Amino acid sequence: MRTDEDQFLEGNHKIAIILIHAFTGNPTYMHPLALKLNRVGYSVYLPCLTGHGTKDPMDCLRPDPNQWREDVTTAYEKMVADGYEKIVIMGLSLGGLLATDACERLAVFAGGSFAGPIAHVDNEKSKLMNEFKTYVSRLGHDPIEPEVITGQFNRIKALTTEVEQNLSKITAPFLVVQGGKDEIVDPRVAEKAETLLVNTSVKTLWYPNSPHVLTFGPDRHTFEQDLVDYLNSL
Repeated sequence: MRTDEDQFLEGNHKIAIILIHAFTGNPTYMHPLALKLNRVGYSVYLPCLTGHGTKDPMDCLRPDPNQWREDVTTAYEKMVADGYEKIVIMGLSLGGLLATDACERLAVFAGGSFAGPIAHVDNEKSKLMNEFKTYVSRLGHDPIEPEVITGQFNRIKALTTEVEQNLSKITAPFLVVQGGKDEIVDPRVAEKAETLLVNTSVKTLWYPNSPHVLTFGPDRHTFEQDLVDYLNSL
């Protein structure tokens, strides 16, 4: 299975779910969750964000976040063109931020953020630099200048600011998912976002023992079933 290509699992009804992967991730990271949703009948589309799914970590640093927003819009338009009448957009981490942004801009049926940096809090955790350095080392790539990495993270933070300012624009049902042991995004982000989502029905799923990548954490199976239950309730 190639890591730099979109994936699609066809279901048997008119709801399509777009799942957006995290920064440095790719569609294969969301595939186990997609399989769970597909087994109960949902069509699931896993777009690959520009610059992701390659073996060169610099590819994640080159695109402006606006390109990723366009990637999500393109995925949404594809599902509309394919005849899906109800489209849900959700994502993990950066994918959650982009999904939230899409819910502010597009006519979605529902949306959600899994450990997404969708609001700012005081004393935010800032371990992304070390995490990215580890990722670069794991790929066997030469070290990247810190200012290059910081530049991309600052652009992502700017997108967080914009998304936070527009959370009140979301009117479709919205799901906030957060792990209590998140080492990247401060768990308080979920609490703040819930207070700002004032024009929609919000449900929060909280997993005290889960880390940032909760889709592979100790509560992943519970989370998968909780997500199915939530979608079935819409």
